[in-house]
Amino acid sequence: MTRTARGVHALLLAISLAACAGEAEPSDPIATRDSAGVRIVYNDTLDRVAAAFRLSDGRVVVANGGTLELRYFDPLGRHLRTVGGRGSGPGEFRRFAAVRLERGDSLLVFDSDVRRVTRFDGAGNHLWTSALAEIPLPRRGLSLVGKATEGALALHFFTEPLAPADGYVRDTVALALVAPDHGRTVDTLLLMPGFEWVNRVQNDGGRVMLGLPFAYRYFLLAWGDGFLSAYQDRYELRRVGYDGTPRLLVRRRDAPLRPVTTVMRERWLDSAQAAEERRPPSRAPNDGTRFPTPRDQMDALPRERMLPAFGD
Repeated sequence: MTRTARGVHALLLAISLAACAGEAEPSDPIATRDSAGVRIVYNDTLDRVAAAFRLSDGRVVVANGGTLELRYFDPLGRHLRTVGGRGSGPGEFRRFAAVRLERGDSLLVFDSDVRRVTRFDGAGNHLWTSALAEIPLPRRGLSLVGKATEGALALHFFTEPLAPADGYVRDTVALALVAPDHGRTVDTLLLMPGFEWVNRVQNDGGRVMLGLPFAYRYFLLAWGDGFLSAYQDRYELRRVGYDGTPRLLVRRRDAPLRPVTTVMRERWLDSAQAAEERRPPSRAPNDGTRFPTPRDQMDALPRERMLPAFGD
């Protein structure tokens, strides 16, 4: 488990414990009931959590995907305020595609269903909503990286359409700047290798895509006055400014790359096939859907394969 994941779990655990520690306020999403002398705590606070952050003053904000709300808690986990909610109005959401913590404890929320970005200040007040629907952006992989220069947002997306044939696919990821209030221009700053898949084209022309074993991942985030990028093919970290100008390049020349051995492949395949046998029958067994099998996933992996240069 990564440090970030451990931190999020700790925040959520603190909130749950606080819910059980005492009676909730009337506005709390936490309720209690006595049943045959047993105190039962109902906590609908944590429902498909999309993100959680500790703010500079110790407060915690949780993006609750089940209700599409931002819920604020004090440092002890007691509920303070809820904003947002399901809807299409200002400050409301249809889907949490990305939630980013910005300077001053403000939050940026990207809603991919209606293609817009909403910003809240550190107190949870709605500041503005910018629509992206009129900007010519691909839908595949479209998400928010963060806020760039004043009035500009950094987005990433996959540049190619879905592959038309069975087999190995690797997306190309673009980092781009848009200024929703200043025209429809998309300024691409960099391109980098993205996710790896095995693609299976269906009889109706649709596609089923599954990730590969030992797959390489990419990392892209806002950092200071620019962006950091890396991908697991090599031990390399790049930093670029808001205008795409290279600022920093970190390489580890002596980092050995280990090959994916035959034994590793066989162990993965045995484990995946065993899991496949334990899985319930297909949700759509008679509609002609052809799911990639573990063997398909392994066969799509390039023969001369190295393990990821860093990370899990």
